[in-house]
Amino acid sequence: MKKEIINEILKVVCEIWEKNICQDYSNEILLNEDTLKCSFYYHLRRKLGKLINENNLCIFTEFNESEFKKLD
Repeated sequence: MKKEIINEILKVVCEIWEKNICQDYSNEILLNEDTLKCSFYYHLRRKLGKLINENNLCIFTEFNESEFKKLD
């Protein structure tokens, strides 16, 4: 089950980069790094929202190593 979830997330991430982000760039929606991040997050939540909720997953837009160490 865990492997299936990981594979689905990877598939969707690749799809977002190959299709949605390219389309957003072509439509001149991406103005800077923040709009790129927002666009990616939007597409990720839209496509994986159900999977994320069903499996109690979190999306972090910023990496903070000390926060992950607390989870050990």
